[in-house]
Amino acid sequence: MILAAFSIAMRYAGPKDALFLGIVRKNFGCSHYIVGRDQAGVGRYYDPYEAHRIFDAFPIGITPVRYEETFFCRRCGWMATEKTCPHPTSDRLDTSQTRIRRELAAGNPPPSELVRPEVAAILREPDVLVV
Repeated sequence: MILAAFSIAMRYAGPKDALFLGIVRKNFGCSHYIVGRDQAGVGRYYDPYEAHRIFDAFPIGITPVRYEETFFCRRCGWMATEKTCPHPTSDRLDTSQTRIRRELAAGNPPPSELVRPEVAAILREPDVLVV
């Protein structure tokens, strides 16, 4: 088994983009493809799990590994999903990357459970953060 990074520009074209990236990875020899929640989505234009469903409509010969929305559970002390954590939403810390970028751009430190303070300091530098 090989786990490797594949650097390609994100097109943010929703589920079709996720399907395209799955095809490209299959062509490079991958057997599985991780599909996240709201992968390649733009704002609220697509349903957050539409990229999961497109692989059911178009079986391309690669196994999609579907990841649900994740959160940091303060009670568990680690990242979790609905399947792995029974605690109420009041114990959950949202991991929205959009929210984290906005907080960094505004000069606010994101929660240390999500971004280490020393990393947040680097990301707040003017030439680093892309909002």
